[in-house]
Amino acid sequence: MNKVIISHLTKKLFLGTFLILLGVNVQAQKNNGEILGNIMPSPVELSALIKDVGASYDKSILNSSDKAEGYSSKYARALNLGVYSTDLGYAAIYKENTDAFMYLNSVRKIAESLGIGKYIDYANITKLALENDLNALLDETTRTFEEINKHFQKNGQDELSVAMLAGGWIESLYLTCEIAKKKQSKVLDVRIAEQQLVLSQLLPILRKYKSSDMKALTYDLTSLQKLYKNLKIDYKEGEVTTKEVNGELIVQESTTSSIKINPNDLKKILDMTGKIRAKIVK
Repeated sequence: MNKVIISHLTKKLFLGTFLILLGVNVQAQKNNGEILGNIMPSPVELSALIKDVGASYDKSILNSSDKAEGYSSKYARALNLGVYSTDLGYAAIYKENTDAFMYLNSVRKIAESLGIGKYIDYANITKLALENDLNALLDETTRTFEEINKHFQKNGQDELSVAMLAGGWIESLYLTCEIAKKKQSKVLDVRIAEQQLVLSQLLPILRKYKSSDMKALTYDLTSLQKLYKNLKIDYKEGEVTTKEVNGELIVQESTTSSIKINPNDLKKILDMTGKIRAKIVK
């Protein structure tokens, strides 16, 4: 039997459709961590996108791995577990193995401090990072999050699941923004623009939590959302084609997208993202 592989762009469109459909009932859902795990783009995927546009590896934009033991509250640790997971994915995609191991160690320290280290298969992550196996890394990160989310839900700490995913998403957006400042790319601009869809689903969930930390994060992300108001993305559907390669059926389509935004508005989004991220990693 032929194996069907869906192209990256097709998966992206499926994600966009799911976001729109999910918007109807998102506030009625109970497992907020699971919802966010489904709608957010993977940090590994975004890191691969950055590399694909020809951007060079830039360690200076990553959070310092030395800070891992300096985050005292569980909330700060959960946020930065997401940050370090994104930085790990970024280093691994570029095959910067020394840095990847450093960030894996940071992930390990924070995970163990939160009591979730047992759910992370460090040996397998190391193997996949060395092999630069993107699909397997995506599968492994999905499995890992599902286990961590179950743990937090069981222990009445679902806020930490949401914080972890929010931290990872913010770091992914931040890295994309920093690269976009240095390298003009329509692909990156569109991807940054698409994050307004994630924000529209993330904010209703964050607003359910009444801790001062969550309120502060919600306020900052609401300010970021306001900067997206003048931004518009137009999608133009193209022809869907299939072809067989080595016994696998490849499904591809030529859908294109265009972004309508004033450069000054885009700059404000880039700058605001940097300010929000700075508060998280301080």
